[in-house]
Amino acid sequence: MSTRSTISVWFRIKPVKSVYCHFDGYISNGVGEYLKSYFNSDRLANNVISEGDISSIHGENFESYYSRGEDINIEYFSTLDSFYRNKVKQEFNYLFINGKWQVALCEGDYKVF
Repeated sequence: MSTRSTISVWFRIKPVKSVYCHFDGYISNGVGEYLKSYFNSDRLANNVISEGDISSIHGENFESYYSRGEDINIEYFSTLDSFYRNKVKQEFNYLFINGKWQVALCEGDYKVF
């Protein structure tokens, strides 16, 4: 069984970019821990979503669906408000904003973890 998550980034004057991650979305011992440990700068956060939806993240490595020959899938939201209103949420939802990772569980609000 998978624990699905979304990974999104927002840099002030650019649209919000968001991808889906299929496995291990947990905050501890999963996606959250790896994002915070290995993808904790603007460049690295953007890098982890640059190839589209992700199968999994393990340490500083991630497996994108694209690497298996599938199309790149990245969702774009023109503003942060439209992202908050329209994003389909999974069990865990990660957002890199203002240099920090935040998480929202299901339909909850985003908070720094």
